[in-house]
Amino acid sequence: MPDGRRNNGGHSTKGKAGRKPKTDEEKKLELISASIPTSEIIELCAKQARKGNMKAIELLLYYVIGKPKEQKSLDVNFLDVKPIEWVDEA
Repeated sequence: MPDGRRNNGGHSTKGKAGRKPKTDEEKKLELISASIPTSEIIELCAKQARKGNMKAIELLLYYVIGKPKEQKSLDVNFLDVKPIEWVDEA
């Protein structure tokens, strides 16, 4: 009994799955660049950062300094684990 699995967007032969073509992304970037110059975008972001906008500050720092690498600690100290005390309620 067919359940429509081939039509849910996950099947690659229909062209629905995966990332959009790079040319589509480049066209969108060209449209943005044509309507707003990059220097103007940077100036607006810097102006917002000076006003205290944390997102603008974060964005500028990520592009100027670079986003810090995410660090995950996998250290587990089993000595701190307390045993479970079972209580009989008879």
